[in-house]
Amino acid sequence: MIGRADWDDAPGSDDAQALRSYATGVAIGFYGVEARRSFASSPPSDGSKWSQEQLHRLQSLGLEHGRYIRDASANRQNLPE
Repeated sequence: MIGRADWDDAPGSDDAQALRSYATGVAIGFYGVEARRSFASSPPSDGSKWSQEQLHRLQSLGLEHGRYIRDASANRQNLPE
């Protein structure tokens, strides 16, 4: 399983929320579980400099990166030695 750092959820840690959105997307894309249920981005924390749309875009970018890593890993395993 892909691990993640324990990001601080204290007030003012809105960058941590952005990192979580991206990392969640990477994990969902890597494990291919996006079709199982809705993984909507959480709403921005109070006073966040990140909008809901930005958090969603970060998660979508992470999703694409996770899929790419999964596909690259599968292709590498199928290469002849």
